[in-house]
Amino acid sequence: DYDGTVLETDDNVEYGTTPSYDKENPTREKDAQYTYTFSGWNPTVDLVTGNVVYTAQYSTTLNKYTVTWKNYDGTLLETDTVVPYGEMPVYNGNTPTREKDAQYTYTFNGWTTNVSKVTGDIVYTAKYSTTVNKYTITWKNYDGSILKTDSVAYGTKPVYNGTTPTKQGD
Repeated sequence: DYDGTVLETDDNVEYGTTPSYDKENPTREKDAQYTYTFSGWNPTVDLVTGNVVYTAQYSTTLNKYTVTWKNYDGTLLETDTVVPYGEMPVYNGNTPTREKDAQYTYTFNGWTTNVSKVTGDIVYTAKYSTTVNKYTITWKNYDGSILKTDSVAYGTKPVYNGTTPTKQGD
């Protein structure tokens, strides 16, 4: 076989006759890159004129894999089902998004696994950087006039540090 394993030995084959392999065609396990199909012998089987070793030959088919692109919450963004081994996958969809919440605004920041050449089925999940949301705090006097406005990050306790409010006596 391709790896040196003896598949069959035929002893005392008559000179001038054609030897034959009497078993099922040899097989070779696929690997990550290729699927192998028996394609014949090397050298080509011919009339016997002396001792000879025939080695199984295999044609190769490049394996193809599924690349799945998901958003942070597991929702499917794109599936590429026939990406050849060794090819760099490319996400062709719109830039993934994540709705902001009370605390954060999210910005797409690549994939949880670095995108690399295909060596098997793989799932890439969108990852996001976060920016803490800021809120406008408006400090008003008794009459509704604005004393001061502040921009305060989520989770931060607002503190009034303006001039002391006053009210005219009546």
